[in-house]
Amino acid sequence: MLNSSDEEFTYSSPGSMTLSPPTSLYLTNSRDQDEEAVASDLDIDKPASLSSRSLNQPVSRARSRSTSATRRGSSKLRPRRNSRHRDELTTMAKVFKDLLIMEETIRQQLQQQKFLRRKYTLFCSLLCGLIAFCIYQLYFSNTDQLPTGFWLITYQFLSIITTITLVLFYLSGEYHRTIVLPKKFLITTNKGLRQLNLRAVRVKAPWGDVLSDISRFVLRLLYNTIKFVYKGTSESQWCQELYLRSQERIGATEIKLVLNSRSFSPAVRESWELYRNEFWAREGARRRSSIRGPVGTTRKARMKTSAPS
Repeated sequence: MLNSSDEEFTYSSPGSMTLSPPTSLYLTNSRDQDEEAVASDLDIDKPASLSSRSLNQPVSRARSRSTSATRRGSSKLRPRRNSRHRDELTTMAKVFKDLLIMEETIRQQLQQQKFLRRKYTLFCSLLCGLIAFCIYQLYFSNTDQLPTGFWLITYQFLSIITTITLVLFYLSGEYHRTIVLPKKFLITTNKGLRQLNLRAVRVKAPWGDVLSDISRFVLRLLYNTIKFVYKGTSESQWCQELYLRSQERIGATEIKLVLNSRSFSPAVRESWELYRNEFWAREGARRRSSIRGPVGTTRKARMKTSAPS
């Protein structure tokens, strides 16, 4: 039921609830009164109150939604950028790890080729020396001291056998495989690495490193001799220290891989050098600690056994 007057109106709902609008709303003309009457006759409900707060509420909600959306977008962009940077770092670390494995493989192959070349060079040198000695004893020694009988036959047999061995060694291709190819190992390796924009370079060791390598080699021979002769002394402290001092130098000792300056930026090449140096420093510390570990355990065990109960 709608009761209208010149100043205010009240709307009584069927459920006996009375809603009074604010005093700021007035019906100023008769047209508005007629519209209200028609609406009441047709049972059309009109909102009880209208305020600036109710009108501005959808706008504030829209603004909050837009700000939250922008925050979400910015928060999504930041992890994407961070994840992209992390992916680049992980891929670069994987590439550097593969380069380290390749470098170590090339270094081991170079050591094997050098050992093979030295071994067969020594073998050929011994054969040539034996041939020269036999020829000298047979033809160029004093006439009074020429071999006769058994020694003559022995020298002739040795000279013939060694000459045939050298000829077969050369004709069979072993000379080319064991002496010639190891000398050209780096040249053939760089031909294959050229497709990957890499190059293997020899590292010139200073005289201090050369002397330290010789001393380490002598200490290693001494350790192996002591271990072979005195089998019980290999567990002693001084023997373990000798073994620790006789270890070879690790890292970029003989060769190292160098990135092509035309294909890689200076930052990438510098990061590769830093990565390699840091890796070999950590690897050297890990190996020393792994060698010193058994020494410490045996020392503690001996101290426990020798301690009075």
